Amino acid sequence: MAEEVRNADVTVPWSMLVTTLLNGAFGFGIVIAVLYVTIDITSVLQSPTGALGYPYMQIFYDATGSKGGATAMISILIVMSVCGTIASLATASRLIWAFARDRGLPFWRQVSKVSGLLLRTLSLIGLVNRHTHRFKPAAPSPFTLFSSPPSPPVSLD
Repeated sequence: MAEEVRNADVTVPWSMLVTTLLNGAFGFGIVIAVLYVTIDITSVLQSPTGALGYPYMQIFYDATGSKGGATAMISILIVMSVCGTIASLATASRLIWAFARDRGLPFWRQVSKVSGLLLRTLSLIGLVNRHTHRFKPAAPSPFTLFSSPPSPPVSLD
């Protein structure tokens, strides 16, 4: 996408730097806010939602005192996650297509063909994603956290 930006050799690195700094600052603010409203971390982690790996549900419930408020806050997180996933998928698809167009990938002739939604690149992303999830390391790691299947929905009862 950098090829579409004017003065890309200056604009793109600056935009990446500023985005990283802003996201870090906002993320730190969220961490401070969550720590401020978390009264007892042990009870949060031992709650039904905390035991399944979703302590934010209990933190939101404790902060608002109502299931409706906690559900609304969690719904916002879910919508943001879905939008982020769609954006990541679109970016990865475009990146793979650009590499294939420049003959930088194996099978570039098949991958670089444009057919409506770039179905070939989306299929390649799905294939790589599926095979990446098969090879989990034996020891717990951040990779295991992000490649584990999602847990079932939890009730705040």
